[in-house]
Amino acid sequence: NVAGGFIIQGTNSLELSGPIHLGAAAGVALEVDNSAATIFSGSIDDQGSNISLTVSSINSGVLTLRGSNAYTGGTIINSGGLDGNVSNSLPGNVTVNGGTLQLDVPDAMSPGATLSINGSPVVNLNFTGSQAIGAIYVNGIQQGPGIYGAGANNPGGVLTGTGFLNVGFSIEGRTQLITDQ
Repeated sequence: NVAGGFIIQGTNSLELSGPIHLGAAAGVALEVDNSAATIFSGSIDDQGSNISLTVSSINSGVLTLRGSNAYTGGTIINSGGLDGNVSNSLPGNVTVNGGTLQLDVPDAMSPGATLSINGSPVVNLNFTGSQAIGAIYVNGIQQGPGIYGAGANNPGGVLTGTGFLNVGFSIEGRTQLITDQ
C-alpha cells in the first residue's frame, strides 16, 4: 500500500511486478529520478477510493505502465515521461501539465476519458489506428468532436506519432464516436 507518495531513484533499470494499492490519501505522487527504464508491470488500483496517480520526474525519468490498471482518480503528469504501454494502462481522465505522455496501444486510455493538455507538453501517439476518448482540452479550451493527431487536427502542435485520437461527443452521459459510414 502506498500513502502520500514515493520516489524512485537510481541509474539502473527497475521493474516492479507486484500489484500496487494506492493508499487512502487524496492523491499519490510518484517521482521518478532514474536515468534508466522504470517499469510497473503489475496492476495499480485504489480499491474504488477515487485516488489519482501524479507522476513527476527529475532529469529524464520515464515510467512505463505495463499492467491493466484500476485506479479511479485519473492520472496527472507534471514532468518527465509516462508511457501507457498496454490496454487500460491509463484508466480515467489524464491531465498532462508538462513532460511527455506516450501511448503505445490504441486503447491505453479509457474510451470515455478526458485528455487535458496544459502548456506545451508532448503527447506521442505511438501506435497505428485510433484511441477513442470522450473529450480533449488544450490549455483549458475544449476541442470539438473529431479526429486529432500529428497529421490531422493538432491544436497547439502537441500531438506527435502515427496514431490518432477519436474524440467523441457526449449525449446524456454517453460518448458517441466519429466513424466512417
